[in-house]
Amino acid sequence: MIALVLMTAASAVSNLMFRRPFIFDYDLVKHGVAIAAFTFLPYCQLTYGNVTVDIFTERLGERAKAAMVAISSLIAACFALLLLRQMWFGMEDYIRYREVMISIRIPLWTAFPPALVSCALLFIAALITTAEGIKGTRGQAPGF
Repeated sequence: MIALVLMTAASAVSNLMFRRPFIFDYDLVKHGVAIAAFTFLPYCQLTYGNVTVDIFTERLGERAKAAMVAISSLIAACFALLLLRQMWFGMEDYIRYREVMISIRIPLWTAFPPALVSCALLFIAALITTAEGIKGTRGQAPGF
């Protein structure tokens, strides 16, 4: 992300000074941000960094909160598998039809492998947080 920010800044400076922005910066930023967004998903799951609505759970007991963690984590695991499957099919289509970024001719499918790895890691992270939630429903310290 830092490299993308620096490249965007350099392109803006080049545009201001020489009226010549980098022709490829938009495509690379779009590609890089898509990859970065997926790479943060497993970390967010493991650190319970996803958006929650605490107003509904603040009055619940610890076991009820742990049950909600287990249920929501199980849903996240199912979502990760669905996303992994659909992203795989999407990558196959981009490989088959050989779509590329117009400005620099990088194949669009190249964003998919890191996203697929992130989806697999999200699935594993969701299983871990599901297990922690189940532990919490039994009165054990779940780690959150």
